[in-house]
Order: sequence, then C-alpha cells, then structure tokens
Amino acid sequence: MSVRLSLFDKPDALKVPVHTITMHQHPIQLIRFDLLHPEYGGNKWFKLKYNLQKALSEGRKTVISFGGPYSNHLYALAAVCRDYDLQAVGVIRGDAHYLSNECLNFCRSAGMALQFLSKTDYAQRMHSEFLNTLYARYPDAYIIPDGGDNDEGLKGASEMSMYIPENLTQLFISCGTFATISGILSKLSHHISVWGIPVLKAESWAAAVIHQQLQRLLKDGRDRSAQYQIATEYHFGGYAKVNAELKAFHSSLKIDYGIHTDLVYGAKLFYALDDMIRRNSFNELDRIGVIMCGRPSFGAES
Repeated sequence: MSVRLSLFDKPDALKVPVHTITMHQHPIQLIRFDLLHPEYGGNKWFKLKYNLQKALSEGRKTVISFGGPYSNHLYALAAVCRDYDLQAVGVIRGDAHYLSNECLNFCRSAGMALQFLSKTDYAQRMHSEFLNTLYARYPDAYIIPDGGDNDEGLKGASEMSMYIPENLTQLFISCGTFATISGILSKLSHHISVWGIPVLKAESWAAAVIHQQLQRLLKDGRDRSAQYQIATEYHFGGYAKVNAELKAFHSSLKIDYGIHTDLVYGAKLFYALDDMIRRNSFNELDRIGVIMCGRPSFGAES
C-alpha cells in the first residue's frame, strides 16, 4: 500500500514533478499532479483535502459523495477515507449491474458503501428531501458534492496554482465540474493564458459556472474572463464518449511521447493541444504547460 498523503501539511509541502516533451517542435511542460499518489493524486487530492480536514475537525465518521459508476472522484474518496479511517459512502448514478466494474470493485474493496439511484432520482440528490434521508441513515455524515465542487474543493484547487511554472505563457486544463480551472485561475499569475478543455458538452454554461466559482473564491468582483478561453469542440460527443480517432490518438500518445493518460480527460486534453499546435495557434515564444491530473479512468464509451 502506498504511503498516505498528509491532510495537514503546509500547502507547498508537496513535490510535483514537471516533465518536458516536444510536440511538433514545441516544448511542452507536463505538470504531473497525477504522480502525487497512485490512488488519489492529481486534482482529486486537492479538492478532497479541505473537505476531509473539515470532516475530521467536526468529528464526522462518515463521508458521503456522488458520482457515476466510473467516477474517479469516488475512487479517490474511497482510497483516502480508507487511509484516514473514515467510512465512505458513494451514491451512484445507475443501477447495481455496475458493481462488477473495476472502479466500483475498488471502491468496495476500500470499504466504501454504495447506494444506487436512477437517473431521475440522482437529479434530485442535492435537494433537502433526499439529503435528509442520508442524514437519517448516517447522522454523523459529512457530504461532498460531485467532484468536490464546493468551497472547500475550490480552496484546495486554488493551491494547485503554486506548482505552475512561472515561465509559462499558455496552460491547458481538462474540465468536468470546472472547479479545478476556477481554483487555479483564482491565484494564477496574470501573464499565463489558460485553455479549458471540457470533456462534456458545455458550450451553453461553462463560462457562467467559472464566473460563479471565481466569485466565490475572489469575493472582490475581479474579472478574470480575459485570462482564459474554453475550447468546447473537443468533447467527442459528451462525457466519457470516445471514437476510433480518439482511441488511435490515445495510443499514439504512449508510442510517440511516453504519455500514459486516460481516455475520458487526458486524451481529449492532449488532442486539443495537438490540434491547436497543428493550426499554428501559438508562436515560437510561447511556453506551453499541461496539467496532468488523473489516473487511468474507467468506462469510456465508443
């Protein structure tokens, strides 16, 4: 078993490796948050850190969160709760036939209790009526929204900015709940332009979500919209959707660059970067960085 990360270390105590590759003659710095821990490294650690600190300080014994049947968030939560002797509960969108998949098998082996909801019921998961049923069953519960998308998760994500090399001019981040990009933007040096690559269909709402999250963090009305762009054309049909082209590109990342990443987030992120470089979106003076967050994920659909 890997050594657990400490919830109570100073924010700058971690060592985040930075590796450099060359993609189409551009040097690319890979910021390897994914190497912090094999089970809960990457942005998942940062978004869980302050939530679990709060749960422990309040004497909570149970931590509940939500996700799909292939959720890396729940995978990470199960592992870190195991390491800190907390009971984890995962509320799953879907039914029990997913129990045999790799993700939920791991969650159960780490001690997480699972509760399945239909898609209709799952849509009501944060309504008071359903939350009250959870508290009735788990009176000492601490509840974390999907993906760690709350104030504690945003605070943790903001600390990722201190590991971003100052020489960068462009930074690429994959996006799901947008908590990671918002957290990083809240403290990132102003000279670095950020590209958010959503892995789901987010054209109509991404900018509004980021603005709302930034206001929760900054609380001073500052506008960071000029510092980031959201490239919404690389979702390949939606969350966890892939096709033959993306699968082939994913394989080429391993062969050409030695990059081992997931299909759901990482492959789409690097595909966007590769496409933009091919379209001459950057010049020879640009210094490009890529945030690598996750472990290989589960359940991408063709």
